[in-house]
Amino acid sequence: MSPAEAAPQAVVHRRRASDRVLAELRRMIITLELPPGTVVTEEYLCTVLDCSRTPLRESLRILAHEHLIVAVPHRGVSIAELSIVQFSALVEAIEGVESFLARLAAERISDEQLAEMDEMVRQSEGAATDEDLAQIAELDFRFHHILGEAADNQLMVETQDVLHRLSQRFVFMGFRRAGTAAGAVADHTRIVAALRGRDPDAAESAVHEHMHNARERMRAAL
Repeated sequence: MSPAEAAPQAVVHRRRASDRVLAELRRMIITLELPPGTVVTEEYLCTVLDCSRTPLRESLRILAHEHLIVAVPHRGVSIAELSIVQFSALVEAIEGVESFLARLAAERISDEQLAEMDEMVRQSEGAATDEDLAQIAELDFRFHHILGEAADNQLMVETQDVLHRLSQRFVFMGFRRAGTAAGAVADHTRIVAALRGRDPDAAESAVHEHMHNARERMRAAL
């Protein structure tokens, strides 16, 4: 194999390594395996994640953008704190952004995107049966990301994604406290039905109801 042929394969390998490290590290943060306020070194994370510093640092940059970690000079990174104040602000921000996105999505969503959302609901039902709360929290993020993409406003989708990544620990705690994610899955089913009906009012109402239910689950867990 020539150097020219090997270079793209090396890039793909690094990307796959970075994706794996990012997914695992994000899971550890969301499930509180790495508790809020914990300070960890790059050396420690490389050992735990069995990776080199390059994919780790790529992952840390993304997690810092998502506000899930904070750099600690000369010490490593700190897992971002959780607070009631942050929770309240997050719920207000997500509900405001997502309500508007739902109205746009009801007018713009494609059949392919509806099928993707159906698949997220189906996978969530399976994860709920397996009591895999971490997977349900990740599927919840993907569901809302597809809804945002259906609105066809990239700036708002980027904002929505950051807000939902920030909320995932609260979402996970809510599921764990409730002992089930059936309520969230049912909410998602209603949202998809409203979008399939191309009804902006019904889509916005379904999102409001979903956010109310999520707020109650998360508040009970705090």
